[in-house]
Parts: sequence; C-alpha cells; structure tokens
Amino acid sequence: MDQWKIVSIILVIVCIGSVIFGIFGGYNLISGPNSHATSNKSVDTVVEKALSYINTKLVTGDMVVSLVNVTDRSGLYVAAVTLNSSEGNAESEFYLSKDGSMLFINFYNLTDFDPNAPPEEYLTPNSTETDYAQETPVPTRTPVITCNDIKKQKSPTLEAFVVSYCPYGTQMQRVLGNAIKEAPWLLNRIKVRYLGSIFNNQIQSMHGQKEADENLVQISIREEQGSKYWDYVSCFIGSGDSESCISSAAIDTKQLRESINDKNRALRYAQQDFDLAKKYDFSGSPSLAVNGQAASEFDFGGRTSDGLKNLICCGYKDTPLSCNTTLDTSNVAAGFANEASPNC
Repeated sequence: MDQWKIVSIILVIVCIGSVIFGIFGGYNLISGPNSHATSNKSVDTVVEKALSYINTKLVTGDMVVSLVNVTDRSGLYVAAVTLNSSEGNAESEFYLSKDGSMLFINFYNLTDFDPNAPPEEYLTPNSTETDYAQETPVPTRTPVITCNDIKKQKSPTLEAFVVSYCPYGTQMQRVLGNAIKEAPWLLNRIKVRYLGSIFNNQIQSMHGQKEADENLVQISIREEQGSKYWDYVSCFIGSGDSESCISSAAIDTKQLRESINDKNRALRYAQQDFDLAKKYDFSGSPSLAVNGQAASEFDFGGRTSDGLKNLICCGYKDTPLSCNTTLDTSNVAAGFANEASPNC
C-alpha cells in the first residue's frame, strides 16, 4: 500500500476518533485528558501545536504537513495545509477548537441533516476511507514538456520557489549560484522566490518560524539590497548562520531591520511571492516557472547548472549564442554544508 493511501487511512481513523472523543469528553488528541476548557488561546500557538502533533504522530516517511492559511468557520479554526513528500504534494485541511484542546481531521456535516431520513444515509462522515483517497489524489510532478512547449520572450525569466531550510531548496540556490558564476549573463534571467503565507501580519513557512524569519531576511535582501543577495545566500547555504553571513556579505543591518519591521516592505514583497506561488499552484520546494509557465529542470538536463541554463534558453524568442556554451553538468549537495536540514 503506497504512502499516500496509508496517510489517507490514518487521517480517517483519527477523524472518527476525534469525533467520538469530541462528543463524549474523554481524551484530547493534542494535550491529553481534558475538561473542555473554554478560554481561547493564540491562534498561532494552537495551530503550531496541532501541526507539530500531526507531523510527529500521524504522518509517515518523508511527508511534511505545512500550513497555508487559517480561517474561522463555525466556531472552529480551519487550517488549510499542504502534504509535501518526495512522491509529490496534495492539499487538505484540519479543524481545531479555539482553546487548542481538540483536533479534527474531518467532521460530520449536520447542515442538511433530516432526522426522518433513513439512518444509513448518516452512518459515514463527510469523507469515508475510500472517499478521502479519491478526494486526495496522488500528486504527480509537472508534466513533461519540451523546449518547444516553453513560452517565448525577448528576455526570459526563471523563477525558482524555495524555502530557506529545505535541503532541496538550498540545493537549488546552490545550483543557481554556480550557474551565475559560470555564466554571469544569467544573473538578470533568474529570480529566487519563496513559499509560505502571511497570517495576522506574521510570515509562516512549512518548517516553522525559524525558517519563516529567514525567508523574510532573504526576501528583504533580494528586494532592497539585491547586489548582495547572492553573496549572502552563498554564505547561508554553506553555514546556516544568518548573523555571520549578514556580516560577511556587508548587509546594511539598519535597512534590513527596518524593512522586516515594516509591513509595507518585506511582508509586501513576500506576499507577492506567495500570490505567484498560488497562481502557479506551487507548494513544494523547489518549484520552477519560466516566463510564467511551470516547468521541471529534470526535463532539460537535471538540477545542474547546464540543465537550468537549458531551461532559461528555451524561453528565448531569439536564442543567443551564449546558450550554446555547456555549463557544469554535475550534481551538487543538498542542505547546508555543516548540518542536516528538514524534509520538504
């Protein structure tokens, strides 16, 4: 049985268990025995704890459940999430009581309940094991495309969507940095963007607040101190030490701090990235788009300097001679040079 089906079954079992315990009191899926406390906790605290529970207790393999956004529905917090793994990505949602005591992966919808209807119509929740598997299809990577399929522009742009603590995101940044060193003309053809969301003026990311904060640092440097972006990133993906890399890249710390603290600056830049990611339907790190069209580097030579150059060159209306130069075709390391990174 594949991993996604296993996860689907687990989620349904937890759904049924959470409904039963929610009705009869008993046990709290997040924090143990409870007495239905009524005080509301910070939504960030409640959701963060639930995500930690799901990623620690429920999912298997390299899957990571990450937050997209949180809404308020029928007296519950509704958290839209993505399921990210090496097999692909899918979307789902879960539900939380506002005091953080109860986690629901699913629910019974009583809106149209008719007490006079035959009982068998209401024996299953809104998604059975089979239904859930059907509603959450096994995702696949970007469909195979060729150079002829890529939209053409006079000056093509490759957008690479990453998160800063994802090993494959840092691998993509490493490859892009190497490609620019080999072929400086690529610098103006590449833009690194970031995945995440903003809730209550707070940036969020799939690996927690530490990653979210670092994403915002990199976004701010990209937008306001762009000439130092690759110096900073090249340092960070080697050491994972933001403070020392800010110093070595000669980042203006006053400008950086002001940008991060101004919701009309760094947060606004971040929202532009997140809006584009949503437009492209991207949720995994890394994800690529050329001239506004989703594409996979593996259809153009792989995650190498030459593969990414090929992808960019396919976006030209009139291909320059520089595209005939073969760049490095070797693979590069994933993650930081000095420590392990989380799955993404």
